[in-house]
Amino acid sequence: MPVISPGLMKGIIITTGIALVLLTSSAYANKVINKKGGKFFMPMIEQEWARNASEMKEPPSKGSLIFDTILFVPLYVVVFYILATHIQSHGDNKSIIYFAILGCAVVAALADWTENFSIWQIGFGSGNASYYDIKTYACFIKWLLIGVAAVFVSLGYASIKNYWVAIPGFINAAILLYGTIFDHALIQWGFGLLGIVLLIVSIFL
Repeated sequence: MPVISPGLMKGIIITTGIALVLLTSSAYANKVINKKGGKFFMPMIEQEWARNASEMKEPPSKGSLIFDTILFVPLYVVVFYILATHIQSHGDNKSIIYFAILGCAVVAALADWTENFSIWQIGFGSGNASYYDIKTYACFIKWLLIGVAAVFVSLGYASIKNYWVAIPGFINAAILLYGTIFDHALIQWGFGLLGIVLLIVSIFL
C-alpha cells in the first residue's frame, strides 16, 4: 500500500513537473546562463561540475544550498517513490523495478547531500581544495544514478504498456546519462524534459 494518497501523489508530480520546466525555461528566458567552452550552462550545473575555484566562479548562496538539501533532494526521492509505486500497482512481478528505482534514488540523494556539504565547505567553511574532488565525484554519482533510475522508470512503464511515458522517458534517460558521462551541458535539457515526462505521468495517476 502506498503511504501517500493518490491525490497527493498527483499533486506532487504535477508541481514538480511544472517547477522543473519553469526552472529550465526561465533560466534561458532571463539569460541566467553562463557560457563556457562554447556551451551554455545553468549556474547550478556549472557549480556542481566545477573542478577548481576558477571554474566555480561564485558558489551558490547559503539559502539555495539549504533549500536544495532539506527540500529538493528529499522531493526527488519522493517523486521516484511515487513513480515506482505507480508502476508496481499496475502489474505483478514489478518488485525488481520498484527496488531498483528506489535504490538509485536514495543513493543519488546521499551523493547529492555529500555534494552540497562539499560546496558548503568550499564557499563557507574551510575552503579546502580537496572538497572540489569530493564534490565532482558525488555529482557524477548523483546524475548517473538519476539517469539509471530514469531508465528503470521507463522500463517499468514499458512493461505495463504505457508508451506515452516510456518513450519520452527513455529519451530523457539517454540525455541525462550521455550528459553525465560525455557532455555536462546536456543535463539541463534532461532536467527540463524530466519535468515534461512527469506532467505526462500525472495524466495517468
